[in-house]
Amino acid sequence: MNFSILSPKKILFGKEESYGLNTQLPKEAKRIMIIHGASLLKNPAFSEILSRLEERDVQRYQIPGGEPCPESVDAAADFAVNAGIQAVIGIGGGSAMDTAKAVSALVTNGGKVIDYLEGVGTGKKVSVPPLPLILVPTTAGTGTEATKNAVISSIEKGFKKSMRDDSMVADAAVIDPLLTQNMPRQIMAASGMDAICQLVESYTTRNANPFTDALALYHAGEAVRALPLAYKEDDEGARLSMGIAALASGITLANAGLGLAHGLASGIGAVTNIPHGIACGILLPVSMRFNIEKGIDKYAGLGEMFEQKRFLNNADACDAAVRIIEKLNEEIGIPKDFKSFGISQNGAIKIAEASMGSSMSKNPVEVTLDDCINIMQGLV
Repeated sequence: MNFSILSPKKILFGKEESYGLNTQLPKEAKRIMIIHGASLLKNPAFSEILSRLEERDVQRYQIPGGEPCPESVDAAADFAVNAGIQAVIGIGGGSAMDTAKAVSALVTNGGKVIDYLEGVGTGKKVSVPPLPLILVPTTAGTGTEATKNAVISSIEKGFKKSMRDDSMVADAAVIDPLLTQNMPRQIMAASGMDAICQLVESYTTRNANPFTDALALYHAGEAVRALPLAYKEDDEGARLSMGIAALASGITLANAGLGLAHGLASGIGAVTNIPHGIACGILLPVSMRFNIEKGIDKYAGLGEMFEQKRFLNNADACDAAVRIIEKLNEEIGIPKDFKSFGISQNGAIKIAEASMGSSMSKNPVEVTLDDCINIMQGLV
């Protein structure tokens, strides 16, 4: 078996690690752009982060709400070019970090972000190394701090695609539980299920390898136990566990890929405004049962990790894995289906048609367009 592993050049994990961002930046990078969302302004840790960057010329850039679209990313890149930015820090959820990744590459390579997007762009490649990049998540779920792609969506044009290159991996990923405290419970639930979905799918994808298996299996088990505590009690230890699980999910998805649930979630993101993590939570048990019925029994390992016991046969262990995910969804308020979101049967077809991307190709069994239509129409 041949495989290679891609990850951030440096990972810093622990309380107050975000206060040391200055030491992770190149000395010659004097003008810094911090890309963030509105919610970060309410976190007292952000003021401390800024105070420790005083020797730099820090340009703060607040992104609009929602997932990054081509227009918002291009506007951020134009700002960076005009301001003479020399390094980029993305602090926030997946949207802030994806924007930061794209901006760091666009500043040095030029053009519009849509030119680089897989499947819809002009095929332009990242040929010049991006600006130095540090990513600091404020949610525990997307794993974006560890991946090599920036996900860009356009509901108007009906796509959710990636700008992707190995050089876009962050120079440093910094995971600090201070930045996830007092996270709104619905965001904790959605981001947490995104991480769990990424771990489960990267463990079972056709591109999985022993390295990603070890990370995904262990941290999926830890996350399934930690998320309810983080959701109900804002427990710091649980948030730490979710932070490292999210990081692990970014590493495993970057190296092993994803599957059916994320494929369909991508289509949902292209057509609707349903939060990505909510979509992943709804789709994960459905996609697990689909693959199990097609003969994939690797979920047995997950069932045993979740239940922390041995089963007499793989079928029972696989069933346990799905039941645990369904129970977890119920505990943290993730719906069983999309019926409350007002998606029509025709809308389900549009979602299915927008879902046949790279994640779907890595699912452990072949998934057809008809399969996707049937799954989505059964959920709306």
